[in-house]
Amino acid sequence: MQTVHINLFGSASPLSFLLDSCDVDVGLLKHELSLRSGLSRADFRLIKGKSGRLLSDDCLLLSDICADQWAEYSVLLNIVGGKGGFGSMLRAQGGRMASKKTSNFDSCRDLSGRRLKTINEAKKLAELLESEPERKRLKREQLFKKIEKGLKEPERQIIRFDDLDYIKDHEEGVESIKAAVEKGKYL
Repeated sequence: MQTVHINLFGSASPLSFLLDSCDVDVGLLKHELSLRSGLSRADFRLIKGKSGRLLSDDCLLLSDICADQWAEYSVLLNIVGGKGGFGSMLRAQGGRMASKKTSNFDSCRDLSGRRLKTINEAKKLAELLESEPERKRLKREQLFKKIEKGLKEPERQIIRFDDLDYIKDHEEGVESIKAAVEKGKYL
C-alpha cells in the first residue's frame, strides 16, 4: 500500500489517501478529492510536492510512489481573475505621466555610489571658492566709488521758475504785505 499526502489551500488540514496500486492517474485522485472537499474538479489543480510541477489529468500519479511508498502533492485553486481594465487605465494616464518628467535627479547615485546632490554641491562650492577673489575685488571697487562720490562737493543747481502767474501772485503778495506793515506803523 502507498500513501498519498495532499496539502490543501490555506490553513486546512492535509488529506491522506491509501492506494492499492501504483497505476492511479491524477484524474481519479482529483475525483476523490472533489468528493471529500466539495469542490468541482475544474476548481483546482494538483502540483507535485516541492518541485511545483503541474500534473495533467492523464498523468500516472504513483509512478514515483512505488519506490518511496509515499508521495506529497499540493492543491492549487483556480482563482477567477478580476475585472481587468488596468491596461486601459495605464494608456489613459500615459499622456499625463509622460508630461511630468522629473528634473530633480539629486537623490540618484553615480557609478561610484555617491549621490548626485553631493557631487553638485561640491562643484558649486569649488566655483564659489574660485570666484572669491573676483567678488572681493568688485566689492572693494564699489566701496571706493561710494567713498569718492561722498567726498565730491555736490553740484549747485539753479532753479528757475518760468511760471508767470506764480511770479505775478508772488509780487502782489509781497506788495500787499509791505502795504499792511506800512499801515500798521501809523496806527
